[in-house]
Amino acid sequence: PRSTLFPYTTLFRSERMLGFIPAERVGRGTLELIHPDDRDAITTIFREGTHQPGIHRSVVFRFKTALGDWRSLEAVATNCLGDPAIAGIVVNAHDVTEQTNLSRALRTLTQGNQVVVRATDEASLLADACETIVAAGYMLAWVGYAEHDSAHTLRPLASAGRTEYLTRIRVSWADDQLGRGPTGTAIRTRSVQVLKDMHRSPRFAPWRAVADQYGFRTS
Repeated sequence: PRSTLFPYTTLFRSERMLGFIPAERVGRGTLELIHPDDRDAITTIFREGTHQPGIHRSVVFRFKTALGDWRSLEAVATNCLGDPAIAGIVVNAHDVTEQTNLSRALRTLTQGNQVVVRATDEASLLADACETIVAAGYMLAWVGYAEHDSAHTLRPLASAGRTEYLTRIRVSWADDQLGRGPTGTAIRTRSVQVLKDMHRSPRFAPWRAVADQYGFRTS
């Protein structure tokens, strides 16, 4: 119905970028594929766009691909409802995921350096570091200390963001199932661990179901 948001047929001509087959998306809603944290802003912008003809300002939002991961898209909408040949809203978008991630990482590094300079004690340093990382756009940051006990316990000392996740999981730094994830491996090997896709990593299996509930996909 024309009274709803995104009322006109959406065709994806970007099968390579998002993985969708155009014929499968004809007549289906687009809003469900926009990240929940971005939906309100996008809804407002596109509602305004339906009432104002012409080209509107660009906007960046996260969009779910056919594989279920999120890509950052920069889109520009053009209201062509008054053009009988189109009678719709044309949206042109391109993938800016890599640029978005790089900008976020650089911003985090810069702000993190400022935290180190301002710190007066260990507790405030750890807490401020976690807050800084989350403020830059990451969903969760936490600091855990490796205990030298028989269980190789990881004791969380500071965290920010979706911290309830930490209360629902068990992580160690032992060379076993609970210690072979990115955190335990980082401690044992003393090297940075980057996990790009939790769904494709067998070693993340003990935490995957809970991570999915909080929207985590990388670590």
